[in-house]
Amino acid sequence: MEGNTMLATPPNSTIDVPKKDKSYPLPRDAAETKRLNDQHSLFKIYCGQNLIHPSIPKEKIQNIADIGTGTGIWLKDAAELLTTIPTESGNGRSYSGFDISPLQFPKVHQKGMQFSVHDLLEPFPVEYHGKYDLVHLRFLLAALKEDDVKIAVKNIVALLRPNGYVQWDDLRYGFAYNRKAPDELRASDQVAEDFSAKFGVIRNLPGLITENFKKEGLQGVIKYEHPPPDTEEKIAAAKALRLEMAAVMPRVFLEVGLAKTEEEAKEMTGRNVMTLQKHFDQGLYPILPLERVIGQKV
Repeated sequence: MEGNTMLATPPNSTIDVPKKDKSYPLPRDAAETKRLNDQHSLFKIYCGQNLIHPSIPKEKIQNIADIGTGTGIWLKDAAELLTTIPTESGNGRSYSGFDISPLQFPKVHQKGMQFSVHDLLEPFPVEYHGKYDLVHLRFLLAALKEDDVKIAVKNIVALLRPNGYVQWDDLRYGFAYNRKAPDELRASDQVAEDFSAKFGVIRNLPGLITENFKKEGLQGVIKYEHPPPDTEEKIAAAKALRLEMAAVMPRVFLEVGLAKTEEEAKEMTGRNVMTLQKHFDQGLYPILPLERVIGQKV
């Protein structure tokens, strides 16, 4: 079993920081760190605490990589989950978090965990090739263009050991609710639709992931669609996640030209959040188009 010794992130745990982090449109500050950690907690509730899919044999997982790790919260929870499940070999586990920026890496972490700066769209250093039994990715819809997915998948597959798995959780773009949305809400959602069209947001990222997993030779590729929330706890999590999405709308309002200043964009976002909350209080709730794609290298 893995120990729970907490370590400081050493200076040599990162490589050079990119001059610009264009792929992440939000600030990398304390507030955003909290938002990401809260989002992770809500995601777990929405997915029924299903951090690693049951089809992946946990006892065979020894080395784990998390791409786009951000705050490292998924790695932390994965390590806690796997602490109670010994490896088949009897050896301890290692955990590697990769992100394009180190600004949200945890200041302390448990033994056997390291964090490194790397751009998913660049080949990984050779020392990481063929190392991992599980590579995990999540919520990269806003960071990738359609042509990027082929490159990303190729780089991910290079990390896998024979018989290793990749699990990628992401969203199909779009807005859905448990019943017909009112006009004022549809108008707000249309703003986001216009933004996605302008900046080439991938409409069906899970489908494209599935296609490229197969092209790269992964076996047993399956795309799971998370069902609509069926408990009060999951419905509450879905509402909170949707409100979080709305809270990052200032950039959208600026980019589509509906707001001329950041202050105006923040005011519009505030009204948008209030509109959502009003209708959620009246029984409306979102159905998140969240899907999980799994493949195995054999």
